[in-house]
Amino acid sequence: MSNLYSKTKAEIVLELLASYNTSRPSDSEIESAILDVQREIATLDGKFNKRQRDAQHLSEQVFRKVIYLKNDNEKLNYCRDHLAVARNQFDSLIERIQAAGNGRILFEKTKPYSEIILDYLFDLNEILPWLQRNEQDWRFIAGGKTSDVTSWQVYLLARDLSHISSYVGTGNPLEHRTAQIASIVLLRQAMELRFQRLVSVSMLSDKSSEPRLKHDFYFEFIRSRGHFFKQRNVVIEELWHLYEWCSEIVHKAYQPFAWQISLAVKRTGELLNTQSVEKNKAWSLFNAIEIEDVEAMQADFEEHFLSTYGHGNWKFYRNQPEAQIKGGWKQSMEKVSVDFLSVKNPRS
Repeated sequence: MSNLYSKTKAEIVLELLASYNTSRPSDSEIESAILDVQREIATLDGKFNKRQRDAQHLSEQVFRKVIYLKNDNEKLNYCRDHLAVARNQFDSLIERIQAAGNGRILFEKTKPYSEIILDYLFDLNEILPWLQRNEQDWRFIAGGKTSDVTSWQVYLLARDLSHISSYVGTGNPLEHRTAQIASIVLLRQAMELRFQRLVSVSMLSDKSSEPRLKHDFYFEFIRSRGHFFKQRNVVIEELWHLYEWCSEIVHKAYQPFAWQISLAVKRTGELLNTQSVEKNKAWSLFNAIEIEDVEAMQADFEEHFLSTYGHGNWKFYRNQPEAQIKGGWKQSMEKVSVDFLSVKNPRS
């Protein structure tokens, strides 16, 4: 390929990935180019992040709502935090590609990841030039991408998802950006459902209506009643900023940085994934959380609802929580309250 060596390391990767549909780069070309970029990212991370920061701190920083950065110091910290996470998540991506190629970065094993690699390069171009602004003539790549997501693309998502169950072709049925939007929408829904179903008590009024709860109602109950919920390798309270970040993406519809998506999937997996257990130990699909006394927890939730909700008469429906339940779930625990109960502190 002509004129490769007048380009930056990232631009070489861009050119090789863009050539997939016209010519086939050799395995050694693609491997050398991607490893060069990986080393450059690591070098820059080492330059600007001389001390390792706590994973929870980084997560809270890269998912926080940023309207504008007031000064250079704020921008420096913003770029540093994103670079640290980008390096970590990019390394994980490369490890996945290498695992598929028995330790090598091979053309055929890289091709399925070409879109996300492009995302990393263009997204890094949002932060690296500013960090390197004092290095004369330095550049990562020439060009950029838009993070805007149009309502048309959201429509395409809805359309594509509505047809995906009948899709029988080969390849990916969803366009790359569409799939990324979908992943965040569904992550938010998965977290919201898990918060609700860790409790698994629903309410119905004597007027056949459901309560209009604040979006953090179940989460706040779980957070404040930690004695009911034994957490394994997860701290639910540390995931709330991710739920709020997903909500912002859902409502504003823009494409976030590639590493934010992969980190969000990883962090939410602490709660949503099944966790490994020792041999001969009790196992559950929802074993990130164990509830020791499910009946006491659900009774406490009902009391909490009646004490804090402002109006109405309510029946409660208890179901099996999405958690590992000490002693197991028994059918007798699935209950509907006999009478409608009035709230205790009605608001006029």
